[in-house]
Amino acid sequence: MKKFISILSIAFLLSCSSDESSETQQQPTPTPTPQEIRLVKVVETRYSDNTTNTIDFVYSGNTLSYLEETRSNGNVYRTKYIYENEKLVKLNHFVNGSISSPSLFYYIGNLITNYNIYEDGINVGHSYEYNTSGYLIKDTHFEDGVIQSVSNFTLDNNGNVLTATNSSFSSQNHYQYDNKKNPYARAYPEAFLKSLGTYYSANNVTSESINNDPAFIVYEFSYNSDGYPTERIEKMNGVPYEKTVYTYN
Repeated sequence: MKKFISILSIAFLLSCSSDESSETQQQPTPTPTPQEIRLVKVVETRYSDNTTNTIDFVYSGNTLSYLEETRSNGNVYRTKYIYENEKLVKLNHFVNGSISSPSLFYYIGNLITNYNIYEDGINVGHSYEYNTSGYLIKDTHFEDGVIQSVSNFTLDNNGNVLTATNSSFSSQNHYQYDNKKNPYARAYPEAFLKSLGTYYSANNVTSESINNDPAFIVYEFSYNSDGYPTERIEKMNGVPYEKTVYTYN
């Protein structure tokens, strides 16, 4: 329920199924860039049933190598990041050791312009358009080549998404932000971040609302001395829904 007003879905990061043993070759990774802090763990706890998801970020040098999510039901989801010429080109998805169809990324210059994955026999794709500053302004969602929805975004000067308008739902989502650092900016490849929009913008979303209604979802943060969140409390209609705890190196 909590993500129903979100325009962009990031479920493909940690999904799918087949045999992890099929991944036999070590893939080259980009040359690491020095960073003062990195996200290494995220723990999400839902208040209603006390279920947890624990996501570990594993790096090769300073470059994200894979994510591993362990859920309360015992399922383990892994997403392996594959690079060519220092660009993310593929995500290999595993669930409990079994691999599914990969996510594939295509570029013009240094920006991801297309993303594809086969899900349940359907070719799911996204086409991305950016402004002259390299920020995402349009996301077209396809299934088997047929347009399913088009999302258009307006931005602030930091590249944060202020509004997201979806053609399928005739809705416009509104977002507000803090002035602190987004923890995921130190984890994911830059081009990948730019294709994700709202959840991986420069700063942290503090509220979401739809069609100018009062904020439906509010996020309350605690921060460390470096300006990164250490805890986020998500409230829906004023009721605490989920707690997220961030751990850094």
